[in-house]
Amino acid sequence: MQFRVPQFIDIEDKILGPLTWKQTAYCLGALGSVYISFRLTGSNILGLIFAALPTALFLSLAFVKINNRNFVDALENAFKFYSKSRLYTWQKKEDALLLPSDMITEKSEAKLTQISTLLNVKPVKSEDEYVISK
Repeated sequence: MQFRVPQFIDIEDKILGPLTWKQTAYCLGALGSVYISFRLTGSNILGLIFAALPTALFLSLAFVKINNRNFVDALENAFKFYSKSRLYTWQKKEDALLLPSDMITEKSEAKLTQISTLLNVKPVKSEDEYVISK
């Protein structure tokens, strides 16, 4: 039995023309901020000055990408970076794989020495092989 595997699942659906749902919402937010600033100030120039920053923020949230990632992710990562403490202290952790020096016996040292000499004195079988020596 064959199943159809969905492709391009990371691409958002286009809702209004070439805009996705999020981009449409951010554009509506930009229009809303312009409308509110013009209604509250009553003048065109002063309303335009007050609307510039929120409009720029909404439009950058909708369309700007940094390193092929959305601007929302960049703002979130910047907020996390600046809100956390950046004081790093090194603390030694005991490793379970390391053996204390008193557990190594003379037998194991002799065995290691024997294996090491076998590896170092390996005879050459052909011209392509290399010999590791002390």
